Amino acid sequence: MGKKGNARNSANTSYIIIRLTPLTDILGYRYGREATELAKRYAKVGWFPEDMVEHIDRIFERDAYGRPIIYFVHLRAVLRRGLSILESRGKIKTKEKEFILRNLWIHHVREVEKNVCVEENGKKVTKKVTDYEVLPFRVQYFYFKDNPIIIERTIFSKEGQTLMVTEVITPPNEAIFALEAPSKYIPIILEALQIAGLEVGMFSQGRMGFGRFTIEAIKII
Repeated sequence: MGKKGNARNSANTSYIIIRLTPLTDILGYRYGREATELAKRYAKVGWFPEDMVEHIDRIFERDAYGRPIIYFVHLRAVLRRGLSILESRGKIKTKEKEFILRNLWIHHVREVEKNVCVEENGKKVTKKVTDYEVLPFRVQYFYFKDNPIIIERTIFSKEGQTLMVTEVITPPNEAIFALEAPSKYIPIILEALQIAGLEVGMFSQGRMGFGRFTIEAIKII
């Protein structure tokens, strides 16, 4: 099945269920007039405080359920930086980097509870554990579980003082999603994402220390 399909690309791909957790604040990526328009729209449905709309500086886009989202293009840009670092260290070649980036997709996951049989003190007992199922459709974003935190700052100038409001995603908020990727390169992808999260950060915020994150591979299918 080609890229336009909803199932796996081929027998040589796997799903990596990933937990992404901020290490430092991830700032909202929409700003200026666009942030103001989004804040107005979200205030109408209760996703943003109405009295703060005129003071918005940075805001996250939301999905249809009001959850803050980060687009696949943003994650892929971060991954590209991580892969380039590995390339500079001789771990992969340019053709391999481009192959990985061309054959990578995001899926949402569904949290499910399963009963498993375990042994405790010589006896078999049944326990409920949390597992994740990969939804079949390729999507263009992942979402964080909790709403952003709103940070208020007062800016002083010759003209007086101005209140500025910024949405940030902070620990312990997290995003859990699946990456569909070439099975052969899963270790490289995980290493590149971890390096990018620690050394580069999300968007262009890493230079200021913001946007750093860590990832955990929960499960590989």
